[in-house]
Amino acid sequence: MKRLQITLFILGLTALGSQTLRHAYVKWIEPRTSVLDQFQEKVESDISKSTNLQQLVLLYQQADEKVKEFERTHPEPEQKEPEYRRDEKEPYKSRAKVRQAIEEWEQKHKEILEVVFFWTAGVVFLLLGLFAVRRNAWLKMGLIILGFAEIIWWTSPSFRSIGAQPEFERLLTIKLVLSAISLIFLIALWVRREKASPVSI
Repeated sequence: MKRLQITLFILGLTALGSQTLRHAYVKWIEPRTSVLDQFQEKVESDISKSTNLQQLVLLYQQADEKVKEFERTHPEPEQKEPEYRRDEKEPYKSRAKVRQAIEEWEQKHKEILEVVFFWTAGVVFLLLGLFAVRRNAWLKMGLIILGFAEIIWWTSPSFRSIGAQPEFERLLTIKLVLSAISLIFLIALWVRREKASPVSI
């Protein structure tokens, strides 16, 4: 049991430590601009400047109106063009880009809810293992492992989205804070355990 605890502590420390460091790097150090930014299309620039979902919805409404106006003035040919080819041309291209940005924003918002919920569930499992289970050592260890597994998995790094920067920043901040709290808690838990019964390797 002691060897298992040492192994799991090292694995947990490695996972939480490395991902907390990565979150900090992405939030404060990673370059966010490119020399190519000056060549962005107007719709891409408008998307990157959007600070909330409502602004993206307004952009989509404007782009959709342009598409409808275009379709009124340009009758559909007999041979209908495939949608993926049509979305490569204006005004469909702009509408497709804004739509993608909205979908990315909504996905990041969903991920924020998932992170908070499952991290909290992990903490509950952890507390159950630490304080609720007394007599069964393996059940206790199982709940602690389950708790840290949820915590580590749901605070792991996320992919950056082009059209959802503010929501990605919120997600990144939440993951950074929760990862740091989890790392501190893991170390404190190990120090407490060491004081109670020192482990010799």
